[in-house]
Amino acid sequence: MPLQQEHAQVAAQYTRIRQQFPKFDELIATYDYPHFDTLISDLWQALYSGETTLIEEDSVNYVLLQQLFHSEAFQKLHGNAKGNLLLATLTTWRFSYVTGEWLKKMTDEQTPADVDEQPAASEEELDYEAASNSSGAGSDTLSPAELATLFGDAEALAAWQDMLDEELQEVEEVSSNVDELLRGLAPSVGAGDAGKVPIQEQLALAAELAKNPELQKIAEWAGRFKLKARNVRKTKQVRTILKQGMTTGNAAERLLPIEYLKSEAAESKLDFMHRFAEGRTLMYDYKKRTKKGKGAFVVCYDESGSMQELDVEGKGFVLALLAIAKKEKRDFVFIPFSGDVGYSDVKVFKKGRYSVRDMLDVAASYIGGGTNFEAPLREAMQHLEKSAKDGDIVFITDGMCHISDDFIAEFNALKDKKQFEMLSLLVGYNKHEGLLPAVSELVLKIHDFEDEQGAVAFTL
Repeated sequence: MPLQQEHAQVAAQYTRIRQQFPKFDELIATYDYPHFDTLISDLWQALYSGETTLIEEDSVNYVLLQQLFHSEAFQKLHGNAKGNLLLATLTTWRFSYVTGEWLKKMTDEQTPADVDEQPAASEEELDYEAASNSSGAGSDTLSPAELATLFGDAEALAAWQDMLDEELQEVEEVSSNVDELLRGLAPSVGAGDAGKVPIQEQLALAAELAKNPELQKIAEWAGRFKLKARNVRKTKQVRTILKQGMTTGNAAERLLPIEYLKSEAAESKLDFMHRFAEGRTLMYDYKKRTKKGKGAFVVCYDESGSMQELDVEGKGFVLALLAIAKKEKRDFVFIPFSGDVGYSDVKVFKKGRYSVRDMLDVAASYIGGGTNFEAPLREAMQHLEKSAKDGDIVFITDGMCHISDDFIAEFNALKDKKQFEMLSLLVGYNKHEGLLPAVSELVLKIHDFEDEQGAVAFTL
């Protein structure tokens, strides 16, 4: 074993990690050369303990670890990986993958390629060779001397370093994405909420992120929207969306619809700009909520075909709302819909608590198809009936749909009884609110989820 010191506790921790993270065993099965399992173990322990002193010996692992420890990619991650189970494991996984791939490539290049000069193999010999190579890179591995010579070759060394640099970026991105998905609304200091999640779940999430670029983008949006939510929730008194009357001012997110029309019409645009600059535009005067909502936080999310382009951004927005519910220990209900409700994808998180699997299910949810408003609102009603009073509904759509008069009356009666308020976000370039104002306390038109007006949802 090339590592000079092996700490019993660190070795035991590695054994537990290997049992919880099957990627290591997959690597060992794929790259079938002697002592690859020991290489992975030594690399993980070096990263987690910070101990990189090697005992000089004539072995392939000694040469490989020596090159790894002196690489720029390793040096960038070494300090942060010490004591960090997630980062030490991710780095070991990806750097071991690079090592296996590089060894396989170099071994193949060392094998004579001039097959035309070789005598034809019998069928039995071909069968034996196929069986010998079926478990991975094969047993024709390089000797320590051959390996040292290769690292002295500029081209081979550059290929090694390029592969490590590429995986360095992957490790940093996945590690950051794990934090963005697991972190709540707390400031980005230390391990935060991510540190409270079992390492096995963190690793499962990391493995999912590594193979799913779309999930990585959702994680980035979730991190961005959580930061915005934290900033808009700093005030102790949060204004509700329940309109009390009208006043004048220049808060863009509270302007009356008539003012939006004036801002777009050529004949009234200049007058609007003057009045807005002077704080004389008409806007809603909101009541103030002096206590946090205790009722459920219900999100009806449109997954029709027309929303597909905004779905990655929208799922990040929904996960930020879920973080708010978790912080306030409020029940959170996710209702995806299109032409009907995706009933199998409806999620209820009691007091905002959720597992990594729950979060991945929300992120992966997608229905497609047309649009129906009554189905998700009726599903929401079932949850309102069970909820405590004083909750919120956020209805997110890019479409317009008929809602019957009877349903509007029934829905509003229950909403009033349970003291719920509904915010509708009309996403995209649809200028027609349709019948949403009939069931909503406030309808906001936003071009996309980054639109500042959409941040009103983070004040609920």
